[in-house]
Amino acid sequence: MFRETPFDRALAFDVASVSDIGVMFYQATAFNEVLTFSSTSSVTKMNSVFYMADAFNKPVAFDTASATTMAYMFYAAVAFDQPVVFDTGSVNDIAHTFRSADLFDQPLAWDTARVTTMLQTFRNAIAFDQPLDWDVSSVTVMT
Repeated sequence: MFRETPFDRALAFDVASVSDIGVMFYQATAFNEVLTFSSTSSVTKMNSVFYMADAFNKPVAFDTASATTMAYMFYAAVAFDQPVVFDTGSVNDIAHTFRSADLFDQPLAWDTARVTTMLQTFRNAIAFDQPLDWDVSSVTVMT
């Protein structure tokens, strides 16, 4: 939606019927505003939402109970360092979620029992130094 744009305005959207917000702020390098979404409870795809959103560092309050993929969600969001309190009980893919998120160093109390792919979740997340108490019993890809 705002892919590769200099967009940086506050947003208030009714997304109650939306199932995919993937790549919404992909390479929106100037974006750093609070998002006010009516409800994200129907969203299943949250991949690459803030991919390379270089300036983004605001709280993210999404209802993620229906989300199945968060792959690349904060990939190279180099300024991002906010708590990520998500219901991840339905998520199966967190590949590259925080890869190259240079400043990210927040605790993650995620339910990962259904996650099958954790490919390079924290690769080059150079500040990340939090304990992880994750259930990896379903993971098939963890390199």
